[in-house]
Amino acid sequence: MPIEVVIVATILLQTFAAILALRLIALTHRRSAWLLLSAAIVLLVIHDIVALHFFRRATWSGELIMFAIAILLVVGVWRIHDTFKRIKRAEEMAEMGKHYYQSLFTNNRTAMLLIDPADAGIVDANPAACDFYGYPHAELTRKKMNDLSTNSSDEVFSNMHRARTNTRNFFIIRHKRANGDIRTVEVYCGPVTIRNRQLLYATIHDITEQKPATASLKELSYRSQQILNTTAEGIYGLDTEGNVTFINRSAEKMTGWNNAELIGKHHHSLVHHSRADGTPYPSEDCLVHHTIRTGKTHYVRDEVFWRKNGSSFPVAYTSAPIRDETGNITGVVVSFRDISREQEVEQTRVRLETAIAQAAESVEITDTDGIIEYVNPAFTDITGYSYQEAIGQNPRLLKSGKHPEEFYK
Repeated sequence: MPIEVVIVATILLQTFAAILALRLIALTHRRSAWLLLSAAIVLLVIHDIVALHFFRRATWSGELIMFAIAILLVVGVWRIHDTFKRIKRAEEMAEMGKHYYQSLFTNNRTAMLLIDPADAGIVDANPAACDFYGYPHAELTRKKMNDLSTNSSDEVFSNMHRARTNTRNFFIIRHKRANGDIRTVEVYCGPVTIRNRQLLYATIHDITEQKPATASLKELSYRSQQILNTTAEGIYGLDTEGNVTFINRSAEKMTGWNNAELIGKHHHSLVHHSRADGTPYPSEDCLVHHTIRTGKTHYVRDEVFWRKNGSSFPVAYTSAPIRDETGNITGVVVSFRDISREQEVEQTRVRLETAIAQAAESVEITDTDGIIEYVNPAFTDITGYSYQEAIGQNPRLLKSGKHPEEFYK
């Protein structure tokens, strides 16, 4: 390879390094340092241009060294450029996060607090919270939630634990303001991570002036949701089109479909589309849809529901209409349970009864008082007593008189 090719390659690399160095000025706003680096690289470029013009005076060893230096310059300046680019991006993201924090927290007209769940300390409060509680920011952020709540310390920490674990996020409690005024507040609370620190956010709404029934209604709604999610039976609601409006956790567990996948979807098409033998089950034949059309309540034990994975399970379900204040049907609620185990027990019972009935030996079953409740056909054949004659009697009716009295006791 001619030496002039090496020189030209070196010049191109050095030129690229100089351009990168100049771009660092825009990234770092440190003009003097990167101008000096660019000037130094440009001098190397001039040196190599001169060497190219008088390449006969250039030596292979010298130009190869310059070529290697040029490569190192490009790599080094590129790494510096990439590093500062990532730093600038991080700064932009931090500035964006600060902007969002100001928009969503600081400038929010709803009273908001950031709380440390470890000690219930108030980490930050927005101006709306300071106005509501009547404390300056510096004073409010030195307080703990125990200082604001009229609940006991144990109740405060219990509520924070529920919020932190997302087992409950809504509370109606009483808070004390700086002037001693007690207000009934509605608190929505949940976990949030800020600068790798696990905190709780809380939004506070004053509902003191609202009708007491409003607070009671919300609390009742929460308790109803808790009951719905803790019952062992699957429960779901449908609108008048057969689309899912709600589903509890037991129903999710039994069907494999979660709330987000079912809400707004046609329930029959996903869960009730086929009979146990796999043949199609038209929705117009479905008794759930019959309830929607007629308002008649149905109890069914001989159908199956289909899981998300394609398997089915036998169910016993009740479908009942949901009506509005005027009596119009607005939907249907269905409660169901998996009766697989019940069917297994019933099949076992039938097999056992069949075996006893067909046994050649005499079999009698009594209650705890020794009164006969059941005899099999072999008993009637052997003893001569009919089924009706034996039921309700004591086994002593078979007394032959050939054994002592104690034998029959």
